[in-house]
Amino acid sequence: MSLEHVTEQIVEELQSIYRPQGLGKLRKLKGDRLQCLRRSVNSLIADSLPLIMGRTSSHRYASIHKRSNHYAGDRYDPSQTYKIHVVTAYEGMVWLGYLQEEKIGVSLRTQGKYLTRYSATRKLLRLFGDIDVELLPVLIPSKRLEEPLIVKIKREEIDERGKRFNISERVNYEDTAATQQMRSNLELINNNLERHWIDIGLKDSELHEVRRQLAQDTARNDEYPETLNLGKRCLHLPCPAVL
Repeated sequence: MSLEHVTEQIVEELQSIYRPQGLGKLRKLKGDRLQCLRRSVNSLIADSLPLIMGRTSSHRYASIHKRSNHYAGDRYDPSQTYKIHVVTAYEGMVWLGYLQEEKIGVSLRTQGKYLTRYSATRKLLRLFGDIDVELLPVLIPSKRLEEPLIVKIKREEIDERGKRFNISERVNYEDTAATQQMRSNLELINNNLERHWIDIGLKDSELHEVRRQLAQDTARNDEYPETLNLGKRCLHLPCPAVL
């Protein structure tokens, strides 16, 4: 099945099985809220399933914000809400067995120290039929943020044990002529990138070696090292907090 068909099947299971049995909600989502559920299911699949081929030392889990205040007034994905994206889509797909929560996120006061990590399951993969996992990044490209122009601030925090760590946080901002021009340029670039497939001319054994090397190079700084995901071909532009 295609990504669209799989998304519709999971949305129907969330509506007819998980919401009444897992949440005790008999009324189905409709209209804009149903569209938000479809978008959330689609993004959870796109973020996690292409990584299933990296179930090696180079595997990196997908991540999700589970703090409700993260979704309050977020300009980057305004169609996502805590109740639909986290409570219904994410927790429902875990409940149905399509996702597996790997590591619970940790917060420090109101901010996330690190996010909850999750992975796609073989049950989710089987919905796509007899498919070569190496083709998943081609068939399921990574999602595009509704807002590609990202403004971040970085600061140092101290946890309860006195250990220092850095937090990078997306912040809202007011549009200017400069941000509007940046966004327009990004849309032109991303629209063109989506019409092409970017690949590396290597054998499978060589690609596995690249992934292994990436894991070794980043393991010292990242508990979940980067993997090679050629489906990520849309650009986002990180900007300083003061434009």
